[in-house]
Amino acid sequence: MSASTAMLHDAPVVKRRTRRRLLNRIGRASSSPHLTELGADGQYSARNSVSCISLATGSRHANTERHAARIAEKDAVIRNGMSSNAPTAAVPRTAPLLQHRNIPRNFLEILPGEICLQVLGYLEPKELIRCSMVNKALGHLCFDGQLWSVLDTGTFYKKIPAYQLTKLISLSGSFIRYLNLRGCVQLQNEFYAITATCNNLVSASLEGCSLSRPTVHRLITNNNHLIHLNVSGLEAVTNVTCKHIAESCRQLTTLDISFCANMDARGIRRIVESCTFLTDLRAAECLGIDDESTLESIFKTNTLERLLLGGCDGLTDESIRILVEGIEADIDPLTDRTTAPARRLKHLNLSKCRGLTDLALKHLAYNVPNLEGLELSHVVELTDEGVSDLLRTIPKLSHLDLEECSNITNDMLVELSKAQCAKSLRHLQLSFCENVSDEGMIPVIKNCTALRNLELDNTRITDAFLTEASTAVRSRASSNSTSRKPRVGLRLVCFDCVNVNWTGIQSVLSGNSTHTTDLKIGKSNKNSINLAPCREVIHLKCYYGWQKTADQHLKLVLRGDMASAKWLEDRWADHMTSNEDTTQSSRRRRRRAREAAMLDFDDNLDGRRRRRTGGCSIM
Repeated sequence: MSASTAMLHDAPVVKRRTRRRLLNRIGRASSSPHLTELGADGQYSARNSVSCISLATGSRHANTERHAARIAEKDAVIRNGMSSNAPTAAVPRTAPLLQHRNIPRNFLEILPGEICLQVLGYLEPKELIRCSMVNKALGHLCFDGQLWSVLDTGTFYKKIPAYQLTKLISLSGSFIRYLNLRGCVQLQNEFYAITATCNNLVSASLEGCSLSRPTVHRLITNNNHLIHLNVSGLEAVTNVTCKHIAESCRQLTTLDISFCANMDARGIRRIVESCTFLTDLRAAECLGIDDESTLESIFKTNTLERLLLGGCDGLTDESIRILVEGIEADIDPLTDRTTAPARRLKHLNLSKCRGLTDLALKHLAYNVPNLEGLELSHVVELTDEGVSDLLRTIPKLSHLDLEECSNITNDMLVELSKAQCAKSLRHLQLSFCENVSDEGMIPVIKNCTALRNLELDNTRITDAFLTEASTAVRSRASSNSTSRKPRVGLRLVCFDCVNVNWTGIQSVLSGNSTHTTDLKIGKSNKNSINLAPCREVIHLKCYYGWQKTADQHLKLVLRGDMASAKWLEDRWADHMTSNEDTTQSSRRRRRRAREAAMLDFDDNLDGRRRRRTGGCSIM
């Protein structure tokens, strides 16, 4: 390298003055003068805005001072709420700041009435009554009839006084269409004066009210469009009341006159003959229900889909025959069955009808093909033969109640598991059937895949059935569900089952907390993820000493916390095992003590001790 080249590299680099002059003239300015009105502390203040670069002449310090003066002046204007008297030419004139309007506290005063009613319509009846006490205007809106088309006092009937309930019904007037006064015993003489205003009812429930007979009659006669009527348990209901119902309520579809002690079957016959749309009749503990003319009227109309006759002790096998076959039934010589048309019954309740036997169930066979619910609890004369004959002819059965039918055995359950209705059965009640054991219940739990509620109080099931039930429920799959968390698939009640130990309960808990693969990756397409069917678990009701553990375990499983559920299960198993060992050891010690006492004392009555010597005793 030459000397001239080395001197060239060692010489200092001299920057051009033109660049320095250009940078000194750069000034910052806001891209929009309106953004500076928000003040220096705002989001779009002039200090933070660098969206525009000005090449105005002058020094950098002069531009900075001028810009700071503008910002300070605008801040003062904003703080004082008034514009400056000597505006700078560079600062544009701005519009006056918007003042906040004073919004009234009662916003309902400035809204139209329709919108106010729409807003108040989202409140519960109890909340509406509280809002009515705020002021007169709001009280007038809260008691508008449009808000009370549905008056259900089921949640506050114990707290509302009679005068306030009377005022509410009188102000609502003809707007009320659905009225539920169940349990309102405070309404007595006050309700008679306002029955004239309630003339547009579609559904009325007066169960448990202390109403007088004229009040009930006036309410029924003023409402010709009643579809649902519930007067269960009213002492004021008589055969005259049934006459008013038959004459005024021709469109009635649901009627509940259960536990009305002052009426009999003659009133029911008049209602059935007049109300041709009646499909739901509930007449539990009705007097004289075995009247042939009443049963013949029910047979001829053949419109009932739900019939509740629980507690009618007068019903016999002959009454059931007239109900489903008529008084004079023709017999088909080929099938040896009646030629009467099939009944439309879907739910039949004959609980506590103690006069029925297997012959009544044989009359029902082949005559109620659409039956879905059958309640025969406390009918102690029923046996396996009659129930099995009926189960073969009702393929749509979903609800079966045989509580305290002590003659039911495992043979009937085996027939149930083979019947066509096994796939649709959802509720099975077998409590206090002491002859039921694992032999009959295991086929039922395997074949009845839709079973959701199973009650087995005081039966002879064992831990083996609980293990089988856990396996069967866990194998159920719901292809339509996309949830990864388990859900309750079976509610199992096994109170007071002497053969059920804690090991069976543990098997159910272990089955509930078993991990399964929720996601599967397809082999053909790696990006496609298939959701596994939702697992189903058992909601167990067992011995009260174990129930808290079972409930807490189920709560953790439904939450998806399988690790905590497994930990709780293991700790409970260790606790039960240690208690069992302690109990066995204490029993063993007591047994050994008794044996030692028997060896220590002589067999004679004086109780003298035997001599413990190493040698033999010489007589």
